[in-house]
Amino acid sequence: MSIGRDGEGNTALTAAAQGGELETVRQLVAKGEELEQRGASDYTALGLAARGGHVAVLRFLIERGANVNDRRPNSFTPLMDAATHGRSQSVDILLEAGADLRAESTTGENALTCAVRRRYAKLALLLLDRGCPLGSWKGSEDELRDWLEGEIAAGRSKD
Repeated sequence: MSIGRDGEGNTALTAAAQGGELETVRQLVAKGEELEQRGASDYTALGLAARGGHVAVLRFLIERGANVNDRRPNSFTPLMDAATHGRSQSVDILLEAGADLRAESTTGENALTCAVRRRYAKLALLLLDRGCPLGSWKGSEDELRDWLEGEIAAGRSKD
C-alpha cells in the first residue's frame, strides 16, 4: 500500500494514532496499512499512541503485533516516550506487553530517567518498583526514592 503523508510528515495511520482515533486506526489496519510505518519525527503509530496516552489505540496496535520495543533514530522506545510525557497507563500497557525496561537511548536515558527529568515522580516510583535500572541517575536507589517521595509530598510532582 502506498503511503501518503500530510504536511507534518504523518501517514494516515500515524496521524490517526496521534489523534487517538481508534475507529480510523482499525479501518486503516484492516485495509493493510503497515503497523511499523514511520510518520512525523520517525514515530510509529504505536509510539504516537503511547506518548499521547491513547490507551485504546495502544492496546489495539499491540494486539495486532506492533513492536513495543521499536527504536527511533535517537533510540528512544515507546516506553521512554510514554514516560517522558507522564503517561502511566501507557507505561503499564507497554510493560505488560513486554517492553524492555533496560533499554537506553543514545544519550544513556531510560524510561526512569525520562520520568525523573520531567518530574513525573509517581511514575518514576512505579518504574523503580517494576525493576527499571537507575540509568544515568548518579545516586543510589534509596536517594532517588527519597527525592521522589519528597517531590510528591511537596506537591512538585507533575503526576
